[in-house]
Amino acid sequence: MTLTKKSKASQADFVKNNQDRYSEIVEALNADEIELAYQLAQSQKSDAASHNKILLKSAAADVERQLKNGENLITPQQMAALETELDTVLAEFASMQCKPVRVKAAHAESAYEEFEQNFFEDFEPMFEVDNSERWKFTNSLCSVSGGDDWDYQPDVVAIAGFRGHAFC
Repeated sequence: MTLTKKSKASQADFVKNNQDRYSEIVEALNADEIELAYQLAQSQKSDAASHNKILLKSAAADVERQLKNGENLITPQQMAALETELDTVLAEFASMQCKPVRVKAAHAESAYEEFEQNFFEDFEPMFEVDNSERWKFTNSLCSVSGGDDWDYQPDVVAIAGFRGHAFC
């Protein structure tokens, strides 16, 4: 699935606006600012819903519900779930935001060698199982245009093809 510029921008905004959300909620709770923590959890729930992130929405709703009457009734498990789900979504969205890297011609050979050494170790498991992460990864690589000094997309396709994997 290739992301549109609008959805990439929306995801980038989500990352920017929510990367500190968990710590903001914790700080509000530690300062006994229950209403602020409630509003932050409510905002997190809304942001998650707008991006169709059901598990994050549910975790935020649980926290919100436990603050609704002005009391902090949140369990450690609920806070852990919120932190885990938020970290998961932030990591997913951040990984989809990566931009093409332009490499100067003088550094292209060493950059390519480093890429080649790490490629299979890091990404080959994605090619062994047909999963959504594989398609996200391959589509993001296939949509990247190489820099003026080094067009690495054909190299990536060649490496994957060499190992017998369908790519792009």
